[in-house]
Amino acid sequence: MKGRVIIILLLALPLGGYGQITIGPKVGLNVASQFKSDYSVPKLGFMYGGAIDISIAKGISVQGEFLVTKKGYREEYNGKSVFDELTSTYLEIPATAKYTISGVNWGYYGQAGVYWAYWTNGKYQSSIDGVEITFENYAFQKDYDTDGFKDNRNDFGLVIEAGVTYDNLGSGILALGVRYSHGLVPTSNFENAPPDALDKLNKTLTISLIYFLFL
Repeated sequence: MKGRVIIILLLALPLGGYGQITIGPKVGLNVASQFKSDYSVPKLGFMYGGAIDISIAKGISVQGEFLVTKKGYREEYNGKSVFDELTSTYLEIPATAKYTISGVNWGYYGQAGVYWAYWTNGKYQSSIDGVEITFENYAFQKDYDTDGFKDNRNDFGLVIEAGVTYDNLGSGILALGVRYSHGLVPTSNFENAPPDALDKLNKTLTISLIYFLFL
């Protein structure tokens, strides 16, 4: 439902006035985590997709994206000799309001908004002393099991980003950004959660590049 609302808002944006539209491919590197423990370490992943930016006033625009992004968690024990990790693939739709300060060739921008994402698949891996113990597709639990556990495949959260642009590179604009995304919906639910249970929330720092082309 939240994803539909975001899409409707993007489609309903006024194209009059400034109405300048740019689109482009986006790629980036994620540093992800889901919870904090004595053994959790940042998990690296990648993301790719596309973005559309619609100008609505001088320096002000709205930006929508459609992304394939890798999140999850990683835990290491005894140095790196023992680890387990979950790589989660999401289809993600962020929608943000953006403010840009343009200069000669270089510009600066900040943006903030929300995202909705759907967990499409996962890979679970564990290893001891370099020997792979487990490498398998993650099996989703859609209903509560005997332990009162189930997965939550829908994610919703907040995003904030700052970056720079460079417009003297061909006919487009190159944007380099650093984004932080904070999920508000746990990736799993418990019917009767113990008092010390940790909510697994997607928290992701992303460094990305977009090459915007004018329509």
